[in-house]
Amino acid sequence: MPSVRDKPQRPEGTFFLQDVYAAWPPLPKDSVKRLRIVQVLPKSTPHINSPRLGIPNASPGKQVLGTVPVEADGSAHFRVPAYTPIAVQPLDEDGRAVQLMRSWFTAMPGEVLSCVGCHERQNEGPPSKYTLAAMRRASET
Repeated sequence: MPSVRDKPQRPEGTFFLQDVYAAWPPLPKDSVKRLRIVQVLPKSTPHINSPRLGIPNASPGKQVLGTVPVEADGSAHFRVPAYTPIAVQPLDEDGRAVQLMRSWFTAMPGEVLSCVGCHERQNEGPPSKYTLAAMRRASET
């Protein structure tokens, strides 16, 4: 079966964060101005804690890829390199991280990913803020 996705010029994916304030623990409203996008580097040493790279055990290295703005409603939309483990850090107006993402996500070329918020509850879906026009009528057959 042929692929139905567009073939991207560069191997990258797109990420959409619905609301950075849908967070646990809660973040003060209007405190996040930007997101720092970091690549989580693989650790190829025989033991995960040797050499030690941070205070927590098994902490991998990270490198900053850039920052992106957070909109007034808490949303953000940005591109990430494909095949790359990515973590996100919400930043305050002074560029200080107010929360850390200790996990990571990876996009495939042309893939669109999204999340509800930062550390949102695992079994929650996005809040129903908007009703799409197609959802107001019966489905077509």
